[in-house]
Amino acid sequence: MTKSTQTWFRRMHFILFVSAFFIFIHKITSLLYTQDEFFKATYIYYRNIITNKSLLLPFIAIYCCLFGVLLINKFKKKAEIFVTICIITGILLWRYPQILQTLTPYYEYFLLVIAMMIFIALVIEKTRKLLRKAVWKLAIWSVIIAVYTTIFFEVLIQKTDAVFLIESYWFELKASVYALKTVTDPLAFGYFVLLVVTIYVSLIKSLIFHIKRSREKETVPSKLPPVGVVIPAYNEENTILQTVNSVLKAKNVSEILIVNDGSKDKTLPLLLEVFNMRPVHKEKAMNVVKTKEIIGVYRSLTFPHLYVVDKVNGGKHDALNAGFQMLSKNIDYVANIDADVLLKEDSVTVLLQDMVRKKAIAASGLVLPKETNKFSILQKIQTLEYLTAFHISRAAYALTNNLMIISGAFGMFERVALVAVRGYKPTIGEDMFLCMELQNRRCKLLYVPDAVIYTAAPLSLKDLKIQRVRWFKGLMESLLRFKNFARNRMAFAYLEFFFVEFLTPLMLPFGTILLVCRPEILTNPFFLICATILIASYFLQLIVAIIIECKYRRGFINLSHILTFLTLPLYAVMTLVWRNDAYLDRSSRKWGSITKSL
Repeated sequence: MTKSTQTWFRRMHFILFVSAFFIFIHKITSLLYTQDEFFKATYIYYRNIITNKSLLLPFIAIYCCLFGVLLINKFKKKAEIFVTICIITGILLWRYPQILQTLTPYYEYFLLVIAMMIFIALVIEKTRKLLRKAVWKLAIWSVIIAVYTTIFFEVLIQKTDAVFLIESYWFELKASVYALKTVTDPLAFGYFVLLVVTIYVSLIKSLIFHIKRSREKETVPSKLPPVGVVIPAYNEENTILQTVNSVLKAKNVSEILIVNDGSKDKTLPLLLEVFNMRPVHKEKAMNVVKTKEIIGVYRSLTFPHLYVVDKVNGGKHDALNAGFQMLSKNIDYVANIDADVLLKEDSVTVLLQDMVRKKAIAASGLVLPKETNKFSILQKIQTLEYLTAFHISRAAYALTNNLMIISGAFGMFERVALVAVRGYKPTIGEDMFLCMELQNRRCKLLYVPDAVIYTAAPLSLKDLKIQRVRWFKGLMESLLRFKNFARNRMAFAYLEFFFVEFLTPLMLPFGTILLVCRPEILTNPFFLICATILIASYFLQLIVAIIIECKYRRGFINLSHILTFLTLPLYAVMTLVWRNDAYLDRSSRKWGSITKSL
């Protein structure tokens, strides 16, 4: 099964599950009105099964299949095992139709025993230390199995022909959606209010941030501490030379360390040849966290402060950890930048001055896409997206010291802070994870819009999807790891990330089903007003971000960027679909390679 086929399979399965969830909720709410008969009917149903020997054996087999679904996560080929179990279950049900006929009148009560079996299976599978995680699995699997058993047992009994089966399911889905509109409509409106309020609060906070910054008296420290630049590189032969040349021109850089993380292309030979490198002996200045083996260290004869560390591949976090530990002992600040960026000459100095003046532990600059093709609409859309993310969102969080991410493309840290948290962790979004660890220690983090770096933007939709899926997986990992943020001073920022960034993609299939089943919503004046306000708020964010950028730098934004506005709603929906893909493929830590150029 190809990756694209797996993606579409997951999408269709997710939509099917959401639609079945609507029917399930409708049936459960209906069941509440007849709860007095619950235990009596359950007892009668299972007594009939147990006393009927011809049904007992296949019935146990079906339960074993449901139990097998729980253990799918123990294997790598999850989809194939799931399909196999479904086929076995289908054959058993086809061979013994009496089970379905007996089950149909009481299929809702069937859920009680399923939930009990799942609980028993999870308790057996997990140890006491992992019991908390087992409870989460219990809840998830209970919902999944309950939804499918509630819906499809009855549908399969009523119709055997495929066309009629689909029709009966469709009519039941529409009936459930209409029956639940007294619940779904207030929830949808509440979520709309949440999104709009979040947008305007971020706008107001970002404007306050930029106004305060414009009124600050810039006092340049008399003496700036030494800064070391760490550049992790893996298969970066297309961009590494341009990046290193831009860093060599930067001011106030005492040492540059390129960490070649086991590249399989010509990254290392290019660096050794172009910068006239020779092997040297250089020990780690500190040994805070273990890293993969260092193969060799090289120093440039042309630029004595330029080093290349060649090591065994261990991932970006491992390369960054090796880098800050290999810097010389006198280096107090570490600037981490990607190997596909162009650094402005004064960016390191501007970032360092702000950190020293405001006594901050870490700081992030402004990252903008390098538009290599002036006719590329995709790159211009990314430019507007970056401006909104940094000038609005990052600025709003930085105002109240709630910044939860310092971009891995360009960030500066006090070296002692990296030592205190024992470096980067082996996560997908190592940059966000590190910042949330620092926020856990009540550190001060800055956003400095005057320090600019240009990054290589994806040139195709395929590469853009790979990048966005990876980012969202990193976001999920960090939010789920630091759930305590919902109860401390970071609560507002955390909940905003959770409800807007984390949950919005999940709302997409729910909203789609609502619109498909109730198309008259599209002509409802109230819905049209809400949709107009939401879209207008989105465009207002972009306009404000562009105005702010023009106040800092003129000439970067032009008329061609404004003309791409009409494509932004489509782009927003597309990114939501990709985030859904990240949800459905969250266990995978592989995302492929991206074609880059500067």
